[in-house]
Amino acid sequence: MNLTRYFSTILALSTLVLSPLAAAPSNVQFRGKASFKSKAAMEDFMGTAPASGTVSFDPDNPTAVSGSILVSVAAINTGNSTRNEHLRSSDWLDADKCPNLSFTFNGGELTSKKTNDKGVTTYKMKVTGNFGAHCVEQEITTVVKIKVKGSKIKAKSKFTVTLANHKIEGAQGLVGSKVAAIIKANVKLTGKL
Repeated sequence: MNLTRYFSTILALSTLVLSPLAAAPSNVQFRGKASFKSKAAMEDFMGTAPASGTVSFDPDNPTAVSGSILVSVAAINTGNSTRNEHLRSSDWLDADKCPNLSFTFNGGELTSKKTNDKGVTTYKMKVTGNFGAHCVEQEITTVVKIKVKGSKIKAKSKFTVTLANHKIEGAQGLVGSKVAAIIKANVKLTGKL
């Protein structure tokens, strides 16, 4: 038996078996913060809440990104306890029936990929998915920036939420006067591959 051919065959087979494992996407458990800003005619305010989720991400195949991010409505804090309670009520986000804001997505479009001299690779992507608020989902497209260094991964995104698209009417006369009809949102997350 030709030992060189035998070891070459074993090496080729092991490469075929192991390479899919090496390239397999990683299910990343993300934690972070969501924030939003309401700028209306009579009042401006901001709010924050913890955000978490699971995202499948492969640095070698970033367009296959998929996952779901959740924000607890009950945890939203605007710095005003009365306003917090109003936001959780059935007129607004209805925390009892619709406990989470959510963004679920499957796939993305890579618009740029750069690695700097510190070994940080930045992926800029357009991601389309379903954003859920007040138990109503609406398709949105957002730009997501993902930074990877070793096993550390960070993701952030900015987008807007139109309250009418989610049947959020609030108390009569408040949308547009004290609460903006379009809310600016920002999500920052960290995790490990």
